[in-house]
Amino acid sequence: MSKRHPEEYLKDHRYSADISELEAYFTSVVDWAEGVFKDTKPEMRGLEWGRLYEAFHNNPYDPDKVWARVEALYVDADDGKVRNRRGIFEYILGGETHPELLEIRIFPPQKEAKISGKPQELR
Repeated sequence: MSKRHPEEYLKDHRYSADISELEAYFTSVVDWAEGVFKDTKPEMRGLEWGRLYEAFHNNPYDPDKVWARVEALYVDADDGKVRNRRGIFEYILGGETHPELLEIRIFPPQKEAKISGKPQELR
C-alpha cells in the first residue's frame, strides 16, 4: 500500500486507529498469492509480495500450470542448474522473461571451476 514509501504512509496514518484499509490490502495480496500458487515453498517467505502483487495481479494465471512450472524449476535447482530458488516465483509471474532472476548455471561444474579459478567441491 505504501508504494515502496513506508515512511510516508506511516507518517500520513500515524494517528489513524482504523486499519481496515491496510487489512483489506493485506488480505488481497495473500488471496492473490494463494490463488496463483497451489502450495508453498520455504523460499516464498520474505519475498516482496506487495511489489509482486502490484506488478502482476492483473495477469491471468492457471495455478496448475504455475505450480507444474515451479516444480520443474525446483528439479533444475536440485540439479544445480538454477541457483536462486527465490527468483523462481517472480520469474514465473513475469512470464519467464527475466532468466537472470534464476541465476542459471551456464557451464558444467568442471568448466565453471576452471573459469572461476575455484576448486570444484568433492562429492
